[in-house]
Amino acid sequence: SLDMTMRSAILAFALMFMSVPGWAQDRVALLIANQDYRDGVGKLVNPFNDVKIVGEALEKVGFTIVATVKNATRADMYGALDKYIGRLQAAGPDAIGLIYYSGHGIAVRGENYLIPVDIDRPSTTLLRANGVRQDEILAIIRQDAPKVAHYLILDACRNKLQGSRGGKGFAPVSEQQSGVLIAFATAPGSTASDLGDGGGPYARALAREIVKPGIDDLLMFHNVRIAVKAATGGDQVPWTLDGIERPRRFRFAGLSNTPPPTREMAIQAWRDIAGSRQPGVFETYMTRYGQVSDLHRRLAEEKLAMLRNSSGRSPDDGTARVRCGNGKVKLARSGGQAPLCIRPGSGSRFSDCKGCPEMVVVPAGAFNIGSPASERGRNVDESPVRRINIAAVAIGAHEVTIGQWRQCSDAGACRVIFDHTKISTPDHPVGNVNWTDARAYVAWLSHKTGMPYRLPSEAEWEYAARAGSKAPRPWGFDVRVACQYANVGDASYHQAFRANGLSARERQQRLIEIGGKHDCNDGFVHTSPVGTFKPNAFGLQDVIGNVWEWVHDCAFPNYQPLPADGRPYREPGCRVRMARGGSFVSGPSSSRSANRYDGGHNRGVAKVDFGFRVARNLDPQ
Repeated sequence: SLDMTMRSAILAFALMFMSVPGWAQDRVALLIANQDYRDGVGKLVNPFNDVKIVGEALEKVGFTIVATVKNATRADMYGALDKYIGRLQAAGPDAIGLIYYSGHGIAVRGENYLIPVDIDRPSTTLLRANGVRQDEILAIIRQDAPKVAHYLILDACRNKLQGSRGGKGFAPVSEQQSGVLIAFATAPGSTASDLGDGGGPYARALAREIVKPGIDDLLMFHNVRIAVKAATGGDQVPWTLDGIERPRRFRFAGLSNTPPPTREMAIQAWRDIAGSRQPGVFETYMTRYGQVSDLHRRLAEEKLAMLRNSSGRSPDDGTARVRCGNGKVKLARSGGQAPLCIRPGSGSRFSDCKGCPEMVVVPAGAFNIGSPASERGRNVDESPVRRINIAAVAIGAHEVTIGQWRQCSDAGACRVIFDHTKISTPDHPVGNVNWTDARAYVAWLSHKTGMPYRLPSEAEWEYAARAGSKAPRPWGFDVRVACQYANVGDASYHQAFRANGLSARERQQRLIEIGGKHDCNDGFVHTSPVGTFKPNAFGLQDVIGNVWEWVHDCAFPNYQPLPADGRPYREPGCRVRMARGGSFVSGPSSSRSANRYDGGHNRGVAKVDFGFRVARNLDPQ
């Protein structure tokens, strides 16, 4: 069949680029993981995991791990460094050396320090006496093994560092170090995340890239940078300083073992891929066959230019020039689909792929974030009321579902989340999700579709939830009709009143008296399938109830510092994030558009009634 033919062609093309490991240089690595720091510095979660996954990747590509040092003192670190240098000297000038450090690091008065575990607190005096200076490591490896190509990888500057008077991140290295490539897990003056299952975001990205064949070291660290930036929503941006001066770049996983390309191979490969809509296929084709067939290189360049067009379509088919009139906005689509024209606020839904979240376009506008003093059940963190301008944005019509989450976990980009209730279906909202999990999902969805997915800001969320309403809830003031619009508070409230021995009529009257929802018996003792309840005026469902929804913003006690243009509130090294909307166990005071919840929630902590919905930017007209 045609389908089988295409599958065979794709497989054949993929096989042309498979690589068989093969290398001649001695490869030597030293791994250091400092995790169990004293209270004055702050313990970490992932350094042991980091060196495990990075070490396994290095061994796969032929590195000898001369030492893996955990919870090291200054003496331990220098002892391991001496052993590492000795092994490099024995290997000779063609050797490749790599040091990977995961732990706390800090800049003090322009000097970068790696912090041993036995330091009581990161004071300048203690660091100078017992810390390990980055410059000392560089001096040793350059002087004692001068002809070796060195990689110094510092996964440091963690955001849990306690009691420091120094900078939160490393100071920049102003000059290239001859013979050394220095890779930092985050930009100068910034912090690196210690969160993640089985390793931090930098270590996981590095381990994935190390084993990819055919890419040189510079491209490898570039890919790590892109992956970490995506995984952390731009909060962590790695950088490198390259001082390696060898005539050929080093490839960690070796070169391709396929035969040299010929013009006949280029012609056949072009036949296999000519109908593809994936830009990466043509980039790979040009790398492989660009030197043996000028004609096909030009064809690949033209096809790539068409696919890179903002609409994803050929400029000759007219879709690239689509302009949306009558108040509609243009939405690019994934996979080369024609762009859509949608009227914001109409409730019209679209999806970028099979199984992707359904989205609606929220119109641009301005609103008052927060709650007036007269609103029943309000909290002090809902003030002062601020006027916020919101740009048009696409937001999930409902919360991300269990089925949608499983696509991400099946792809290995999200962790597996088990449903312990045994009553949920793939159409229920995913729960037990922490903020970092939610960010992992939007990063995966962005990669899958090529569209700019993210978490909504807190201001965007409240604007979309209110949908023009100034009342406490999207549907108005009456909480007694909540069962028509939201899954809130049934089980916990019913159980409480049954325990008090109230009759059904007494329970209903009591709920009305306290401003709670009446006993409508919606039938859900846990979450409900998304889309069960009526949408608000913008077409969004479940903004109140079902599960709390993570937003991007760092938690803050009031709206005074909130940006007026709808952007999220950010803090370097933020540990606590906001959630909005209430859940299936929320009472009347929580079931309001203005209600905010941080509750001391570390962004790495998950609860059964915490989920999220996604957002994505629109195209410029």
